[in-house]
Amino acid sequence: MDFITSKIIFDNIKNCIVLSPSDIAPSKIKEGRLPAGGIVNKITPETQIDALIVKKQYPLICDGTAEFEESDIRSRKTFNYQDISASNKSESRLAVNKRFFKEMEDTDTIYLILH
Repeated sequence: MDFITSKIIFDNIKNCIVLSPSDIAPSKIKEGRLPAGGIVNKITPETQIDALIVKKQYPLICDGTAEFEESDIRSRKTFNYQDISASNKSESRLAVNKRFFKEMEDTDTIYLILH
């Protein structure tokens, strides 16, 4: 029996950050905040940031295209320019909410993709 899986493709990637769950302080997980480094300050009205928690590590090209199996994505949240407040920019974080982290496991990989 063959299973057809959907792929999620990000193209025109401008920047990316790859994190491990251990990179995120437990207090930030409880607050629903994801440290995003300088990627937050690079967003423009023409771009968006996708935050993904993925079951395995994928090769990621930070200035091109990335492809993920939809079944490997535990959680996803997309941010447009107007979604990011001045305080989030100054603190270099994304307000993903606590549910974003709910199914995260220690072996997962977190991707922040500006495209």
